[in-house]
Amino acid sequence: VDAVAETLGRCSYGGVSIQPSETYNDDCDDTNNKEIINHTYKYFEVSAYFEVGTHLTDKIQQLERELWLLGMIARQSGLMVPNPQYRPIEDTNWSTMWRNHYKPIRIGYKLMVIPPWTNIEIGSSEIPVRIDPGQA
Repeated sequence: VDAVAETLGRCSYGGVSIQPSETYNDDCDDTNNKEIINHTYKYFEVSAYFEVGTHLTDKIQQLERELWLLGMIARQSGLMVPNPQYRPIEDTNWSTMWRNHYKPIRIGYKLMVIPPWTNIEIGSSEIPVRIDPGQA
């Protein structure tokens, strides 16, 4: 995943997004009065954005060459790099649209990292930490 993200980051416009593409499994075990939560992901979606322009075809060709090489290396470890998929997207207000992808995150048993624009109820034993990723 990291190698694909690095490759996309070199070729793309404005960064890379990595998201699990399969729901995770929560395996809870109440051993010694401690709840253990194990999150396992098998597949990830790595996304990047390309600016439409005169060099778009060159960037896509470069990306596909690099992903092909990564795929050759990955196969030696029993992994695979799927073929990239492309689709045009509408020009939207990206200065605020990115906020849709930041969700509250639980750290440990009590700590909740919450973006300030999220309205979420937390339990009385939880400690909220509000962080604005745009200001961090």
